[in-house]
Amino acid sequence: MNLQKAPTLSNYCLPYAAGMVIDVSGQEIIKHIGHDGQEVWFPDEDEQWKRLRLFHIREIIDVFWEYGYTLTPIEVMPNIIPSQDYTEPGRNLWPVDVAIKKFESAIAGRRGIIFTESHAVAWDGCVVHDPNGFTASLGDYTIRDCWTLGKLI
Repeated sequence: MNLQKAPTLSNYCLPYAAGMVIDVSGQEIIKHIGHDGQEVWFPDEDEQWKRLRLFHIREIIDVFWEYGYTLTPIEVMPNIIPSQDYTEPGRNLWPVDVAIKKFESAIAGRRGIIFTESHAVAWDGCVVHDPNGFTASLGDYTIRDCWTLGKLI
């Protein structure tokens, strides 16, 4: 996996992380998606609160299919929600320490895209490749989940 740096002040972390995972450029991923994510989908009178379209993991899955790959989500803290309207708090499947060990074991040695609440990075199975242009370790991030790479059959 080769480190790629997304353009400065862009919102391209997801396509660039995806590109690193399958060894193509982030721009190639954006080209396959068919848009650059910069269209304003949620306008606001206060310019600082407008929201762009950005990118969704489903778009990345579609691109990966074109290359013969698929993605499997692995959550750090899987939980069960007791009500269908999501008003009640969920219950974690395992204690935190067990969940973290299971997560780390599940992604060890596998490529994937790691998500925090607001960022996406590439995972080579050992090291994080951040589209901001540097490598790091898992402990440098508060991880929500990892979408691990697999071959389509």
